[in-house]
This record gives sequence, C-alpha cells and structure tokens, in this order.
Amino acid sequence: MSTVHITNPISVLAVDDQRLDLTMLKNQLLLTDIPMEVTTCRSFEEAVKRLEKPGQFDLVILDYFLDEEEGFEVIAQAREAGNLVPFVVVSGKSGELFSRELIKAGASDVLSKPVSSNTLKEVISAILDSNES
Repeated sequence: MSTVHITNPISVLAVDDQRLDLTMLKNQLLLTDIPMEVTTCRSFEEAVKRLEKPGQFDLVILDYFLDEEEGFEVIAQAREAGNLVPFVVVSGKSGELFSRELIKAGASDVLSKPVSSNTLKEVISAILDSNES
C-alpha cells in the first residue's frame, strides 16, 4: 500500500448518535496522525443537513444505526444532493452480505466496532490514495 502525504488537513464528518461512541471515534481519528479537522454530529437529521452542500467534507465516518434511521438513508440523501464524498460506515453489525449491501449503496468501506486508529489510518489512506489516482 502506498503512503499518502497530506499537507493540508482533511475535513472529516464523524456521525454517531451515541455520545460515548462518537467521542471514542473522534479520539481514534485524531490518533491516526493524518492531519484532519473532525466535525461531529449526533443525529440523522444533522448529518443530512451538513451533507446537503457538496465539498464541505473530504470524508464521512458514519455509524450505521442513527436514531430510527440507517446509514443507507444518509448515503442516499447525500448522493441525491450531488454529494460524492466517500463514506466509511462503522457498525456493531457485521457480515459479508451486510458489507456488500452498504458498498452497493455507496459506502467506500465498512468497519466493525470498535474501530482502532490503525484501521482508520489504513482505510483513510487507501481512500485518499484512490481519490488522487
């Protein structure tokens, strides 16, 4: 895997409706050593609103279960708004079929909770590397 050298911080939106999970996710993101600015939100509605305008974020890390909604819906609404930002979905639910369905819906990757900073670094680097190609 090639190493991506980032000079400007990337802008990441981290979305999880559970306060503790969101705090842990943000901390793991900041431990990756990838320069980034992390914006957090805790609801489906806030995530959709923040993603209405394309170009605000370089990456979205999204919990699959948000309030009464699912990650599929956030991705679908972002795509309808013309936002092609890469999504990484994190979830306590796992399985090949589950992951395939999320990738088909527009996620770049699917990770099982809990997520380590090393895993996040690998996935983010791969996404940024593929975007540069």
